[in-house]
Amino acid sequence: MQLIFAVSLGFLSFASVVSAMPMPVKAGDVHMAQPANFVDGHTGGGARIPHPVIAITGDNLNGIVKVVQGSHNLPPNMNAHAQNANNFVGGSGGRFTDKTGKHGATHPTKLAVGYPQAIHKGHLNHPKKGLPRHLTPKNTHNLQQAVGTAVDAITKSKIKTAAKQAAAAGMKKSARRTLLRTVAKQAAAASMKKSAMKTVAQQAAAKARGRKK
Repeated sequence: MQLIFAVSLGFLSFASVVSAMPMPVKAGDVHMAQPANFVDGHTGGGARIPHPVIAITGDNLNGIVKVVQGSHNLPPNMNAHAQNANNFVGGSGGRFTDKTGKHGATHPTKLAVGYPQAIHKGHLNHPKKGLPRHLTPKNTHNLQQAVGTAVDAITKSKIKTAAKQAAAAGMKKSARRTLLRTVAKQAAAASMKKSAMKTVAQQAAAKARGRKK
């Protein structure tokens, strides 16, 4: 009897551990997540409010997933190249919501396709009722393509801005090339903020001025 009881307890403990483990995430899965839980840790208004996110990759060995955030009111620094979330929903069931603002204006859920975020799958929750749970393979591919195109455009824009800043700071060509390579690598991660990019440019310019002395 004691053996049966011990085995039963062991099974229940194992079952509770299994149920607590986050399930694998696949590209196209729709979840809810708090922006404050992104790897780069968003702050400010709405950071602790669950927002819809769509996975554009599966989870890696560390449980990290790349996602695209959806919102009725994206932060200004994430608005570039944003797209209507419902453009990627056809055939998958469910729809993303629209919000009526002041003066009757309608604000659709927009995806920040130019700024994919990394998050641990343990911070992902089931989508709200009425939202799609998974995009079709075709729509998942279309979203991944949209992200790639937007990130590429934003990266080129950041490199161009950094080049202008470097030239204005009087940096030598060799120092500029080093700076632009650095900016390209960082911008390609699609998570670099303008303030951080400006800091990189300023640091490189300061080093260049130091060499002239």
